[in-house]
Amino acid sequence: MQLKYTFSNVLRLNVGVRTGYFEYTDFSWISPRVGLSYSLTPVTSINLAYGRHFQSPNMLALVFDDANKTLRSKYNDQIVIGLEHFFSRDTRGTIETYWKAYKDVPVNAADLTPYPKDRSFRLVNKGKAKSYGIE
Repeated sequence: MQLKYTFSNVLRLNVGVRTGYFEYTDFSWISPRVGLSYSLTPVTSINLAYGRHFQSPNMLALVFDDANKTLRSKYNDQIVIGLEHFFSRDTRGTIETYWKAYKDVPVNAADLTPYPKDRSFRLVNKGKAKSYGIE
């Protein structure tokens, strides 16, 4: 679901939510999204967005151990700031910088023990990661 608000010729707000359910792990989620766009000129705008994005575990990893059926879907909180320019009616250029923080990433349970020879196919939602860049 998404709602768009136009406050003036230069300011627009998008608010949305996405829900999902993964039957195999019996995991459901709600993903909020919000975006703000400010027009600097009729063809150039600066955009700011936030969203939470979920991704279900890999099916191949899930079937290796019955305990993996309790995994939650990993997610990231993402912030994007960008500049958008229309060079013509059908040519658009954008440059964006983004930052993502990943949580609940499935990692092998054996990798979390102090014993280097531990082996397991059981996954746990203990992983975290960050990424950022420019596109």
